[in-house]
Amino acid sequence: MRVSLTEEPIDLNEVVKISDSDSKAILISVGRSRKFSEQDTVQAVFYETYDEIARKILENLLIDATERFHLSDAVIVHRFGKIPLGDPAFVVAVYAQRQEDAFQACKFIVEEMVSELPVWKYETRAIR
Repeated sequence: MRVSLTEEPIDLNEVVKISDSDSKAILISVGRSRKFSEQDTVQAVFYETYDEIARKILENLLIDATERFHLSDAVIVHRFGKIPLGDPAFVVAVYAQRQEDAFQACKFIVEEMVSELPVWKYETRAIR
């Protein structure tokens, strides 16, 4: 299991290569940066959090998901800082022997992460 908080762009290929698991099912969910207002001038979203708190929440979430859904491995990479619209803001990768376990675990992790992780988002706009 691994949690990574970064300000660098997320490389999806690297996230998948991380595990040595021989699992039959690998499921990946990518959350993309998107605007949350109707402003046409939005160029990016700035994500902010408290690193230590976020890391602990995500680590506990992976432990819980691993036990509930019999995962052989799981990875969360969450990007913070300025993220251009459409770029990955987070990636969740789960590894399991059964597809159903992988799907349920991925859904659980994403839903819990969205509801429990303290993240503040600010839109950055072009000046007209």
